[in-house]
Amino acid sequence: WLRTLKYAELIGDERIKAMKSKHKNDAEILNNLGYRFRRLHKNVPGGIYECNSRCSCNKQTCSNRVVQNGIIAQLQLFKTVARGWGVRTLHDLPIGTFISIYSGEIFTSEQADERGKLLGDEYQADLDFFENINNDSEEEQNGGILEQDDEEEDESDTSPSSSESGTFI
Repeated sequence: WLRTLKYAELIGDERIKAMKSKHKNDAEILNNLGYRFRRLHKNVPGGIYECNSRCSCNKQTCSNRVVQNGIIAQLQLFKTVARGWGVRTLHDLPIGTFISIYSGEIFTSEQADERGKLLGDEYQADLDFFENINNDSEEEQNGGILEQDDEEEDESDTSPSSSESGTFI
């Protein structure tokens, strides 16, 4: 928990500054930062450092072990009418409940075809926009307009920044 607090201080989190100005100690601040009842009620810009094997807490009851406990919500993959595949929960969840980690690998169309043939699984998800490290989509960076590159792309360019690159996860 202290790592979460120290990182939030380092990046200048406004909530931490406000709490420090009210002379709150680290324990009081930590009670208002991160998980409450195994749910995330506020964004923590620096991320949350969960308890681990070096902690003396009880793995089964620790309220700071959420993501590492895995998926607890029932999830369903479904086909939408106009948007491809989606994921949804089968039951209503309280706000801030951890659902799942959604991650993937980005590669070109050619790499996707090669890997699909090699592994015998040719299902791929086609990305139509990318997010940068600040979590801003290309659309937000360009004032709400996604730019289309009409010029022929250099074949040696495998950069995932182009909508023409046929990149998959």
